[in-house]
Amino acid sequence: MTSAVFSGYLEEHSELCASIGRSIAQLRSLTDLNERRSTQASVETELIKADELLQQMDLEARSAPKVSAREMQARTKSCRDEIKAMRVSLKQALISGIPQSSERGGGGGSNGGVSDDEVSENDRARLLKMGERLHDGSSKLKTAMKVALEAEQIGMSIMGDLRSQRETIMHATGTMQRANESLSRSKRTLSAISQRALSNKVLMTHG
Repeated sequence: MTSAVFSGYLEEHSELCASIGRSIAQLRSLTDLNERRSTQASVETELIKADELLQQMDLEARSAPKVSAREMQARTKSCRDEIKAMRVSLKQALISGIPQSSERGGGGGSNGGVSDDEVSENDRARLLKMGERLHDGSSKLKTAMKVALEAEQIGMSIMGDLRSQRETIMHATGTMQRANESLSRSKRTLSAISQRALSNKVLMTHG
């Protein structure tokens, strides 16, 4: 049984995967370099959003009761595997998506210019290089998110310890107050006994 928050994360993950899948399919069919770059950047942005969402899902699973935590962690792992597969599909689309020219070895070299094949290879190299830079940026962001998540978990642990210490102090304070009240009652009782004893002694002396 997952929480309502986690169910919302699952729905958002499903929508992201569908959008990423459509963009990758579109990327495979695009031949215009600018359109390919724009689509690739869009996919990378959505993959980063997916990574952020996975972090939230992981945090929600960790804070859930044991009865629900195991199922939530398993579903988070499944979602993470889907995103890994999407990254593989993106790389494949980048490598295979640039079409080679059908005019090989034709009149391209006769005018002393650059052949269509050479242009395609240059485009392919630029796209792959850009993909590597985006991937590096995504990796750095994931590392930063991991550090932030660990800091948040440490903060939650510290808050839990502080609450526990506060409860202990409040309990000790209550115990001390009760002890002080008992001591005050004992003092009053002893004082009353002393006064009665003194009164009896006076009566016996003058009796």
